[in-house]
Amino acid sequence: RDTNCLKMTSGSGATQGSVKVAVMPPFAVPLNSLHLKFWYRYESATSGTLTVGYVTDLNDLDGSFVTVKTLAGTTTHIQDSVTFETAPANARQIAFRWEHNSTFYSVGIDDIEVWSDAPVCNAPDSATVVAMTFNTKINESNINSRRKTYRNRTIRSKTYKCSFSM
Repeated sequence: RDTNCLKMTSGSGATQGSVKVAVMPPFAVPLNSLHLKFWYRYESATSGTLTVGYVTDLNDLDGSFVTVKTLAGTTTHIQDSVTFETAPANARQIAFRWEHNSTFYSVGIDDIEVWSDAPVCNAPDSATVVAMTFNTKINESNINSRRKTYRNRTIRSKTYKCSFSM
């Protein structure tokens, strides 16, 4: 994931604290009808802040950038998603904003997907197993081992209980 991705890097100490903005081409439909999914990873979890949002004026990226979501600093690849339901009808360009606070660290963004008809709600972040039920029965014919031979016998049967909640 780190070789063919959008990589935003801080550079030298002279540029520390500066901001980099990557803007996607304009969409033909308003952003409030779009859904964005992507993977990201910080080179160092504390090296800066990555935010996703939109811009309304390419000549004023700092002034027209509107943050929709701030992404947690992590050094593992994380898939995240963003909806733009609060974006105004004239907002057409999604942007990633990287404000780094240290020298020579970067953030990588990969596998960017955008589609219309955003879901009514986002996918759950996690699921918790409360209880599970499985009924297993192994009925084998002609199982040979060094000591015994089983023919057409039920070897084991177990029940487990399981349910999911989100």
